[in-house]
Amino acid sequence: MRYAIPLLANAIRKAERVAPAMESKGFTGETDRTHYHEMTNDRHDWIFVSVFLSYQYGFLNI
Repeated sequence: MRYAIPLLANAIRKAERVAPAMESKGFTGETDRTHYHEMTNDRHDWIFVSVFLSYQYGFLNI
């Protein structure tokens, strides 16, 4: 019985330290979580890559 109060106090202290850490990592129990977005390549991306590579290989002199 004499160990009950210190164990309870330590459990409360640990819970107070863990709760903000869990909340900052997104463990709040909400149902609307963020997800990864699928990356797509647009026409502008291909134009940039082609201009960059042609400049690197010496086909385009700016």
